[in-house]
Amino acid sequence: MSGFAFGLIIGYLSWYAFRPGETPESVPIQKIAALLAVIGGATVLALFPAGTALFEYYGLGLAVGFFFSPISKWTRASLQLLQASLKKVIYAKEDRYKQEIKDIEENWLKIERLVRQKLDTSSKADERIPRVDYIDITDLQELPYSQPSIEFVMRRFAQMHVRDGVEYRVWDGKPSLLKKRW
Repeated sequence: MSGFAFGLIIGYLSWYAFRPGETPESVPIQKIAALLAVIGGATVLALFPAGTALFEYYGLGLAVGFFFSPISKWTRASLQLLQASLKKVIYAKEDRYKQEIKDIEENWLKIERLVRQKLDTSSKADERIPRVDYIDITDLQELPYSQPSIEFVMRRFAQMHVRDGVEYRVWDGKPSLLKKRW
């Protein structure tokens, strides 16, 4: 393992001396000469007795050390790029939701009229709750909004018409508006 560790260190130093993007003027000739002496010099060969696997471990460590650093930096940069793209997607959804809410606010009277009409004319009766009609989110799919925005419309409608006996609930797994029949 000592041969592997030594090779790992030398591999990293090799990569550091010759890393991509460096201009020839920025890499001192002393670094190159010292690196070549360490990698191929008689000193390294003398460290590893003949007939042992130590030189193989040294070569493996040299390769890992040389390639691990740029690969780890590339992986880190890729993960940061992925994180930035995910943030853009999340912010885009938030911006879309905010824009839809703003549009709902501006067109509330038309939307409220549509919801009231749906609730009064196409409401569904359910035997489990006597004297209650309801519509669910599928009845409002003609609204040009995403599901969270339609749920917002339903909650707001229920809050504004609570005196009329309208209530927002999740009914049969779907957001619904329930209206009591007096």
